[in-house]
Amino acid sequence: RVRQAMTLLLDREKIIKDIYRGVGVVAKGFMNPNFAGSDPNLKPWPYDTARGMALLAEAGWKDRDGDGILENDKGEKFTFELTFFTGSEINQRLSTFIKDSYGAAGILVTLRGVDWSVGDTYRKQRDFDAMTMGWGANAPESDPRQIFHSEAIKDQGDNIGQWNSPAADAAIDLLITRMANADS
Repeated sequence: RVRQAMTLLLDREKIIKDIYRGVGVVAKGFMNPNFAGSDPNLKPWPYDTARGMALLAEAGWKDRDGDGILENDKGEKFTFELTFFTGSEINQRLSTFIKDSYGAAGILVTLRGVDWSVGDTYRKQRDFDAMTMGWGANAPESDPRQIFHSEAIKDQGDNIGQWNSPAADAAIDLLITRMANADS
C-alpha cells in the first residue's frame, strides 16, 4: 500500500513535461513499452493524491498530532532520505520535485546529493533509503532479471531496491521464456 501510495502521490506526467521537456512516457511497469514483452493493455497508475492518502491511512500513516506530518501509531514521523547524484541539473530538479510533492502529502524528505564515486559505494552497500537511478532497457535482449528479480539482490547485485516478490519473479521468468521462444 505504501509503495503504491508513493506512486499515486507523484505527478509523473508533470515530471516528464516540466523536467524532461516532454520527452518520455509514464512507466507502466519495468518493460519498455516498445518491446514485445510489454503488455499494451497495462495502464500506468494515475496521479491520484486522494487515493494515495487513503492507502497511507490504511497502512497506518496519519497526521496524528495536527502538525501536517504523517506519523505511524508509535508517533514516528514518515521521513526518508533521497540520495541523488550531483552534477546534473535534472537530478537536482527531480529530487526537489519529489521532496516538494511528498512534503505536500505530509512526508518529510531529506535530500542527499552525492558525487557518482561516493553514490556508487552507497548503492553497492545499500546505504540509502531511496535513490534516483534509471534503467533503460534499450535492446530486445535486455533482461529485467538484472534489476528486478530477487536473485539480483545477492552479492551486491543490481536489484538495489531489494524488491523481492515470488509472484514478480515468476512473471519475469515467464516473460524471459516467452521472449526467448519468440526469437526462436
